[in-house]
Amino acid sequence: DKKLKASQYLKETSARLKDTSAELSHCYHVLSNEHSSKREQKAILFSLKNTIIPFLNKTSSNLATSATIVAPIGGTGYVHNREEVKQKHDASVEANKDRISQATKRR
Repeated sequence: DKKLKASQYLKETSARLKDTSAELSHCYHVLSNEHSSKREQKAILFSLKNTIIPFLNKTSSNLATSATIVAPIGGTGYVHNREEVKQKHDASVEANKDRISQATKRR
């Protein structure tokens, strides 16, 4: 059954995302630590490039597919894309306001 497989995938993805979150936290700590060696930093960058980023890209695609299988409602893709563009625009406007505010304070 497609819905059962999609639900199982969603549960598995949840567990993998928790692991990925822990790995990203580790990456942050290594990269932000001034005492980390170049070798450690290169290993982290390799991990990000070859493991974490591809996993997140694949997971994003698979989650969208699973959501469509679990609840196939027409038009949700369009509504989601519209909301996503709005959120990105709002975030960009806020970032610009923050930059202007910080530049004004420096003067």
